[in-house]
Amino acid sequence: MATKVFVDTNIIVDFLTERQPFDIPAARLFNKADEKAIEACVPASVFPFLFYLLSKLLSSRAEAWDAIARFRQLVTLLPVDKRIVDLALASDFKDLEDAIQYQTAIANGIQFFITRNLKDFDMASIPVLTAEDFIRQLP
Repeated sequence: MATKVFVDTNIIVDFLTERQPFDIPAARLFNKADEKAIEACVPASVFPFLFYLLSKLLSSRAEAWDAIARFRQLVTLLPVDKRIVDLALASDFKDLEDAIQYQTAIANGIQFFITRNLKDFDMASIPVLTAEDFIRQLP
């Protein structure tokens, strides 16, 4: 069974927008997902934001739609429901998006949380790593 990792929005954006210098570790992470070496999990709720962002950055909405559809094939979608939002609101996180993502990861038995913002997850009960550090520790 592949290692389940939760991928924070910042890593997804790095990958899809080729934001340097973070795009290479993000691409390596998603290559591992494409190879089925890991299961990259993301909240389903991230897709409207990704479409909005890519619609602004790419040459057309159709190109953004296509990029999102290709990305979708690399990841497992996790639901965000009332319970997740309530847990997030009751948490000590300063950022609601971080709180929702973390509670989604915990509710789904995620083994690693991948982000660039390690300091935002200092109270995490699961390992929180950068994409680069996670890839480095893989066999």
